[in-house]
Amino acid sequence: MNESWNWAQRFIVLSMLTVATLGTLVISTGQEKLLGPSREDLAYRAPRVAWVDLKRNHNHRGRRELNETAIWRDAAATLGFQFETLRELDPNQLELQTFDVFVMAQQEFVSEEQWSSIELLLERGNSFIFTGRTAIRNHRGERYPAPLMQRVLPVRAFNEIRKPGDTLRVTLRGPIVAGLDPGAMIDVTPERRTLVADAVSPVRWIERDDPLAEGRAALVDARYADARVIWTSFTADIIRDESQATQLLGNLLQHAAGRPILELRAWPSGFSSAAIFSARPDSDPQTVNQLDRTLLRYGALLSADHGADYEVDRGLTGLAPEISADPNRARVRIPRPLVEPDRPRAADLLRDRIRDFKTVASMGGLYHVDADLKAEDVHPSRVLDSLLGELKHEHLWFTDTPALSAWWDTRAEIEVDLGHDPVTGSTLAVTNHSPRIASGVTIRIYLPYDARHPSMIQSSFLHDKPSLRVGSDRSWIDLIMPDLKPSDSVEYRFKL
Repeated sequence: MNESWNWAQRFIVLSMLTVATLGTLVISTGQEKLLGPSREDLAYRAPRVAWVDLKRNHNHRGRRELNETAIWRDAAATLGFQFETLRELDPNQLELQTFDVFVMAQQEFVSEEQWSSIELLLERGNSFIFTGRTAIRNHRGERYPAPLMQRVLPVRAFNEIRKPGDTLRVTLRGPIVAGLDPGAMIDVTPERRTLVADAVSPVRWIERDDPLAEGRAALVDARYADARVIWTSFTADIIRDESQATQLLGNLLQHAAGRPILELRAWPSGFSSAAIFSARPDSDPQTVNQLDRTLLRYGALLSADHGADYEVDRGLTGLAPEISADPNRARVRIPRPLVEPDRPRAADLLRDRIRDFKTVASMGGLYHVDADLKAEDVHPSRVLDSLLGELKHEHLWFTDTPALSAWWDTRAEIEVDLGHDPVTGSTLAVTNHSPRIASGVTIRIYLPYDARHPSMIQSSFLHDKPSLRVGSDRSWIDLIMPDLKPSDSVEYRFKL
């Protein structure tokens, strides 16, 4: 670690809550005075996960294990969580109260008495993760008017349908989808019957050929008393990509257990989304010049489709660039523009583009637009000017394809790690493996729901300090790093 960081270590203290009590996030020389609770107050144990497979459901399957049992067990083991199987839920057993998370996967048969036990455990602070068609029938097999989960979840209605969509899509940013790209597609093998919800959701069922459709809710996350209650429409075993399944299940377990969750943000300097503007190949030069001048007034540039290290891939429909492993292709592939060629009236075109932007922004994605917005009644530069006027107040990174490509290539070489230690605390490590200087790297830490207001103490003459942003609901903090030179590595240590 360079000398400036050794000096800086003496002066920055970032306070943050991590699990259930507030510790201190410190850039330090190992000589720091902890402002939080003492080590004796913080007896550490690995979180315990109860895999609930009730006897009625287990016997109904002919005593076969659920396909997803091993997937959840592996996810828990990766995090260092304990994993145990339960056949019954008796809240009078003190042993049950020591579990941090209960997972009930496809537990279709749940009696009223058993559900009362679940609600009692929730009220005592034990978190639950439900998956699939849990609690839709009583122990005799009779269907409830509505799944019992609706009593503890902010869901307007549940519906069981045959084909909710052919893929899942990340539609809102949050701790459960941390580590997945904005607008990421999650390939699945849909089941014959799927329960979906009418609710706010960070993951939705959609059709792949209509990526901006609203879709049906596939995941609901809420608080109940002092616990978390989460439901997923899908089961772990239908996710085709093992890395996506590992990321998603790991996030679910950590979030339910009240652990902080780390995310390397998609865009630099704390920007929540990004925008680039291209001109169609058939646009006339005079129009292109006018579009370029319009963009410059807003600090944006007209983008080219190809460069030395990047290309706009007209077949790529995502909301974030991709790194190509094909040596015969450009390293960074950029998704195609969202606008299809048409000639509506300018007012309709502007309304549609703003609607698309708000959809993309909610996903924290890349808004790629054809700048040549052809309309029946207004020159394209005037439509573009109106659109930019609407977007200028958004927390949006206006950039172009070369800068976007360079950032995404550099970001792919940034390593972040959040390590836990029961004695010395936890460490956030950030390393730049890229040959470029990494500017504006932004790390988000999602905090447990009972976090206090994080604060920052800094020296007046300290220069290379990270800046701290706090979410309006205090559910996260963003740490915006100073420039990281190639091979730079910095550490932030905090005490649980």
